[in-house]
Amino acid sequence: MRKLLFSLALLTGFAGASHAQGVQFGVKVGASYTGLTGSDVTAGIYKPSYHGGVMADFPVSEVVSFHPEILYTLKKYDSDKDLLLRARDMTAIDVPLLARYHADGLFFEAGPQVSIPLTAINEAKQDKKAEFRPVSLEYAFGLGYQLDMGLSLGIRYNGSATPIYKKGGQYDLPGRQSNARNSIFMFSIGYAFGGTKS
Repeated sequence: MRKLLFSLALLTGFAGASHAQGVQFGVKVGASYTGLTGSDVTAGIYKPSYHGGVMADFPVSEVVSFHPEILYTLKKYDSDKDLLLRARDMTAIDVPLLARYHADGLFFEAGPQVSIPLTAINEAKQDKKAEFRPVSLEYAFGLGYQLDMGLSLGIRYNGSATPIYKKGGQYDLPGRQSNARNSIFMFSIGYAFGGTKS
């Protein structure tokens, strides 16, 4: 958590220097549809949720930039067949580290993401955070459009590259979602100080 707070402080510090260094800094919020995929996931249901956080954009060339974010994300899991998985809510800090390609206001993005669970509560209000891996390695890709004024709209998909449940836990058994991975569709609106990338 200290490392995350330090990273947040660094991103915040970039705001004051954004004009001088060509760095953009901003905020974003949006709606998500979250679910699970995997070879042993049965009848997973996508549920509406939300995300929000801060972002920065560092120019690498005229058309390419490095785009990190720190997001607070609610992830909802549900299944109409698996009683163990029914109505589970998890909050997490997600840190995507993306490369962006800019074409006028249009941008395409892709890269790795780290997800750190904060809480995990099931339908019976029981704490199930211990069943999750402390860090989940993920990937993300998407596209969007940013106006000259800094307002942007984006869509993104992110998924887990590794199973989200801890080995040796309650779910690390045949037929109990041991290979479950996050599958999330995100729709975001953001505002970046410093304008659009050309």
